Amino acid sequence: NGTFVDNIQSIISGWNLEGNGERITSKPTAFISYTGAYRMDHLVQALSNLDPQEFIWMDIFCVNQFAWTGQGRTQQMKKFRNIFMDELQTQIKAIGNTALILEQWNDVMLTLQKMWVLWEIYNTTKANVKLQVLLTTEQRMSFIANCLEGAKEFDSIQ
Repeated sequence: NGTFVDNIQSIISGWNLEGNGERITSKPTAFISYTGAYRMDHLVQALSNLDPQEFIWMDIFCVNQFAWTGQGRTQQMKKFRNIFMDELQTQIKAIGNTALILEQWNDVMLTLQKMWVLWEIYNTTKANVKLQVLLTTEQRMSFIANCLEGAKEFDSIQ
């Protein structure tokens, strides 16, 4: 199963990019904020709760963040990273919607401890655009059940 990042090549290779007559690419309508440490099945399940009319923007398809770190990075990569980071707020504003994927509703720090996710959320708030939270169906049902039970678990949100 592994993480989404570890499995991206096999995911892409199985896609039908012909679209069967349907439009499969368009201007993005949802900027996806997540951590690459999520399991692939979790990420796919959470994304399945997004409106099917949305066109997503995910960094893993557009930007190689791993090339920005380590000893092998070049001046050109550093320059691109700085431009990208400076322009992130503009891009999020143009998209108009950030979908934050949480692995567990009652442990948001699992996601928010990642600096890149915080940077995306910061830029979302600065751009003053919609921020929505995506959970798997199981996590959403757990959240609703806890709300209906008088929120007895809310003291455990970290």
